[in-house]
Amino acid sequence: MMIDVTVEVALPYHLVLTSGRYGEIEVTNEDPNTLATRVTLTFNTDGEGLPSEQERWAEELLAATNRLLRWYRFLDHSPAVTEVAMEELEGPFQFRDEQGRPWGLSDGTYTRWAQPQDQPPLLHSEEISTKVQAVLAAGKTLDVWHILVVDAELALAEGRYREAVLFCWSAIESCLGKRFNEAAKRLDGLNSTERESVTGHNIDLVNRMTAGFHLVTGESLHTALGSEGWAKRRVSYKARNEIIHKGSEATREQAEQSIDFARQLIKAVEGLTSPKEQMA
Repeated sequence: MMIDVTVEVALPYHLVLTSGRYGEIEVTNEDPNTLATRVTLTFNTDGEGLPSEQERWAEELLAATNRLLRWYRFLDHSPAVTEVAMEELEGPFQFRDEQGRPWGLSDGTYTRWAQPQDQPPLLHSEEISTKVQAVLAAGKTLDVWHILVVDAELALAEGRYREAVLFCWSAIESCLGKRFNEAAKRLDGLNSTERESVTGHNIDLVNRMTAGFHLVTGESLHTALGSEGWAKRRVSYKARNEIIHKGSEATREQAEQSIDFARQLIKAVEGLTSPKEQMA
């Protein structure tokens, strides 16, 4: 028998909104002094509340909530209010049936705890201090693409998977575009018109990354990255296009693969040199 079930969770934010319905979800702000806003999704099901079912509906609520947060962030000019991931929620999702009874095998609650991740060993502060002092003393400027990858890592940690993917491709375009143009300008035998046709915007991103890069540097990014790296490129580039052209969501896996690919590509591009440099 089909029944209506509600799933509710507290956000790590207090949104300045009146209580009521916002698209697919209900927003509750009954206590103005509370630090958290509660959001609720109602769905119709004949399920028994198995963990897999609870996870599905928890993710549905979170996706609808993040759509709300994007609009709230834009319309209220609140950059600190970002999308949320399940791992950031302090309390569990609460499931209730039409009579207000717990729905599910775990007393109507569902929580997906963050998975432990291997962390690289921390450098001693003296080592970091020495590195920072050295680059500043040398007058080095940090290329913008490195900062964009750090922004992507922050977006991933905060559950803003779409932004993580887009930050990565901004980093890739910045790095590839600059290094591609630098290599193209060193090509011999081109007049100004021919050189402009290569360094301008007539060659799209994918072609620059493949045949274009090979032609101007004599090196293959496909070879440098290997089949595994190129597989991540396909996953990430597809996610990028669907976000930009269709407004689609992105998954954690797509964000992670985008960051991995961006790191690998930037390292490869920075490490490859032009044929002219190799002959010097």
